[in-house]
Amino acid sequence: MLHCAATSSRCEKTAEALCPAVSGLAAELPLLTARGAVPALELQPGDRLITRERGMVPLIDMLVEARCTPMVRIAAGCFGKARPGASLLLPAAQKILLRGAPAWGFDGCDRTHMTAGAIADSPCGRALGIQHSGRSLTRLCQLILPEPLTLYAEGLELLVEEPPTPRLSPQLQGQRGRPALSRAGLQL
Repeated sequence: MLHCAATSSRCEKTAEALCPAVSGLAAELPLLTARGAVPALELQPGDRLITRERGMVPLIDMLVEARCTPMVRIAAGCFGKARPGASLLLPAAQKILLRGAPAWGFDGCDRTHMTAGAIADSPCGRALGIQHSGRSLTRLCQLILPEPLTLYAEGLELLVEEPPTPRLSPQLQGQRGRPALSRAGLQL
């Protein structure tokens, strides 16, 4: 695990270069599915996820990678009873849907999306015990869904957007500019 005490701007810049903020769901994060709460890493294409916008939606695919990224610890119950139901560790770039009183406290609106990092940086987040837990090497699951949707995890509502398209050097590009590697890392 890489941790960088923010004692100098040089250290902060080095840590950010080594560990950029990326979104994705922690592999152990339990998501609500038709089968009940299932850790993100155990999901398979075709599993039906419970979403806020569309009800049950099938998972199209999932990319799993180990990434060094800033993480945020969210204490159990900090957004209300069983919200979340257990302490969670989320990437700082993960967007959370806040509604009602928590949204008013952070943004002055009835409903807002905020990254876990922005919540941890706010005075309200610090008062609730939401804190940065440093940069660490974490297995992240990038879920591929038909569209950006909100999923349920331990009483929180997490926005899952399209994963970023990897930018490959020309040497790694396949025919017509497509990546030469598939999800499994095999030649197409």
